[in-house]
Amino acid sequence: MEEADFEYFVPKELEKNEEAKREYTALMKEISGVYRKLRQMGVTRESTRYVLPLATYTNYIWTVNARSLINFLGLRLCTRASPEFRELARMVHREVVKLYPEIFRDLGCRGKNWAVCPENRVRDSPQGRGCPYKKKGSRNFIPTKDDVRAKKDW
Repeated sequence: MEEADFEYFVPKELEKNEEAKREYTALMKEISGVYRKLRQMGVTRESTRYVLPLATYTNYIWTVNARSLINFLGLRLCTRASPEFRELARMVHREVVKLYPEIFRDLGCRGKNWAVCPENRVRDSPQGRGCPYKKKGSRNFIPTKDDVRAKKDW
């Protein structure tokens, strides 16, 4: 039922900080009360939804062709993607592998898919930390476009 308290995402960072989590939870409860009050005042659902935070869970029906899905997964499975999108991409990837393993099983970030990482220097920046393909000399190393242009010895 839409008028019930909404469900929301709690970032992992807040799970580690009790005081921050209490503040966050209190705000979510306050927003929930405002949402219910507006609905009781006769404000339409469409207008009332504007008070909901970005952390509100929602359900979508998504149609996508294989090419667009491969593009989405390539972008969002990258370690540089936002954690929420990366988690969504992992869940979508797990499901599509069950349906079409021959297409999606070996899919990963764009670097893995293309055998050349398009992220260049960003991969070595703080946003790129955790990239399993950036260590030169490792079995999993994937060169960047800059590496290929410079014909560096990998």
